[in-house]
Amino acid sequence: MKEKKGVTLIALVITIIIIMILASIAIYSGASTIRYAKYNKAKSEIQVMQSYVNEWYKEYQKAEDKNTFLGDYGELIGTAIENGKCTQEQIDSTFAGGGITDDNKKSNYRFFSESFLKEEIGLDTSFDYLISIKDRNTILYNGVVYNKEVYYTLDDFGVQNIKIISPNSIEFRLEQGDNKDIIISDIAIKYKEIKTIEQENNETTTVEVERFNDIGKFIVEYRKTDETSWTDVTKDVIKFEDEGETKFKFSVSDYAQYIVKILTIDKKKEESNDIILEARHGIKVGDYITYTSPTENVSLSTAETGYTSEQTLPAKDTFRVMDIDSHGNMTLIGAMTSDDQTIFFSGALGYNNAVYTLNKKCSDLYKDTSKGITARSIKVEDITDKFNQTGKDKLTTYITNQMSSLSPSTNVTKDTTNNTVTYSNGYTYYPDIFQYEEGGLLGTTATTGVIGQSDSYSGYGGLTTNGAAVTSSTKPTSLTVPYTWYRTTHVAGDFEDSAKAAAYQNMFFGTNTYYWLASRCIRCYSNSAYFNVRHVNGSYLFRQ
Repeated sequence: MKEKKGVTLIALVITIIIIMILASIAIYSGASTIRYAKYNKAKSEIQVMQSYVNEWYKEYQKAEDKNTFLGDYGELIGTAIENGKCTQEQIDSTFAGGGITDDNKKSNYRFFSESFLKEEIGLDTSFDYLISIKDRNTILYNGVVYNKEVYYTLDDFGVQNIKIISPNSIEFRLEQGDNKDIIISDIAIKYKEIKTIEQENNETTTVEVERFNDIGKFIVEYRKTDETSWTDVTKDVIKFEDEGETKFKFSVSDYAQYIVKILTIDKKKEESNDIILEARHGIKVGDYITYTSPTENVSLSTAETGYTSEQTLPAKDTFRVMDIDSHGNMTLIGAMTSDDQTIFFSGALGYNNAVYTLNKKCSDLYKDTSKGITARSIKVEDITDKFNQTGKDKLTTYITNQMSSLSPSTNVTKDTTNNTVTYSNGYTYYPDIFQYEEGGLLGTTATTGVIGQSDSYSGYGGLTTNGAAVTSSTKPTSLTVPYTWYRTTHVAGDFEDSAKAAAYQNMFFGTNTYYWLASRCIRCYSNSAYFNVRHVNGSYLFRQ
């Protein structure tokens, strides 16, 4: 047997299909958020770079002139110094940070600048690297500083580089948040078959026979690195098609360090020695992603926001992975920083139109129909649907306690069973859109309930026709509203998916910023009702 194309094991295959953008206000976050974003971006990018180095390494193994091959990738360190792209002091510091002390090893490295990676290889990167294809090693040039530590390598970031244990097996780690489906693709081997050629001297010759994408020719086994017995999952391997490519997958039950190997069906002949495996790290929830919007900015008119002047919302380019579905489609949320534009909504007009305006402006900014990318604002359900019962109980308990402590005046009555409050004798103004919301009464007439807290009107789209609160001549004799406002603080333990809980808590509540949610709510006082647009304030959900 002789390896032709190899086997690729992919922890998660990702294609960007759906983009969810946060059109928000971000009042403050501080430099630490920026440093953390840079740290996470470097962590994600170095994993991508390592996957390319792994592919180059396979090409290097096949190259006849290996010295010429290495020269085609990156610049020689000396040349890079001469061109002024890096200094000897910086190189020495990077080698030291990457744990490279052997001068012979250092000679294997090339300098891969950000511009070289973009212009010559076509990779959208943000960092420079020192890379040894021969040693399959990647080092961040100058490193990245976070929490007084400097990170240079995958090991520094706590990411296990893929190790080739033998030609037909690899070792890798599944981290919390990774998909537990192991996907096998690019299956292709050549094996050698000995045939007798009918010649006068009866000599034999070797003939190479190719087999492609036939799982019947393989046995798939895996084990944890701290165990000795192998688990045969050949019967559990599922065959599927992905964009015209045949792939196979199986699942593991735990997050751990694994060795996976592929064998030919004939174990006795040990004909699997030439199957080479490689792996790529998958993208997971919480990772930082760069997305360049086709639109630079959008304007928000006073008619859309109720604010005193027109506003401008610029596009962001840094996002975080909020969800990944079973097909690998990603939902992204804007990564909040202190540089984000502050957007204001005001008065009844702001309440009426905020949901529609936030969703519309996100779509105008970030959708890309040529790539199938859509966009909208984040809404309250995007957060609360991820809560476990503990997280949900915080919301209902807060409202129950507020209703219990509310002291009605002579013009106010409360219903603690249904969590509603009724106002009369002139305290009955409401924004126009409220008549279409659920759970209220205008006098004795129930509001229509055709829209939810995260829906706009006019057929679930468009601005409302009446942009202000009702006038004194049209207000009802009494107004009953549901109490839906809460101010609760949340931790990782409030999320259902424990593997993603830390990432959710950090991206939703760990940024120390204010940002809008495209959802409405109502807060009740002893003499009036306040109609609000929901938002997050630091670790608080919907604080006003």
